[in-house]
Amino acid sequence: MKKEMVLPRSFQSSFFEKMGGEQQFLMLIDQLPDVEYFAKDKDGRFVAASKKTLHRIGMKREEELLGEFDSAIHPPNVARAIRSMISK
Repeated sequence: MKKEMVLPRSFQSSFFEKMGGEQQFLMLIDQLPDVEYFAKDKDGRFVAASKKTLHRIGMKREEELLGEFDSAIHPPNVARAIRSMISK
């Protein structure tokens, strides 16, 4: 899939605005530092990730992952398998 050019935080804010706001969700997750999580939009792009998840995949800032697809962090065969599971 072709990645459209968007600002990472704008992409994230737009996603959470459709759900009624991001503050409550992000505040809850920030209180759980040992929990690994991520969230994606309906197209499979990352919209949020915990610090623990970022550490595991070798990223320092959430902005590095926002708007990306699985192919940004997984080998092509793994990314295809994930996408095929989601599209079922």
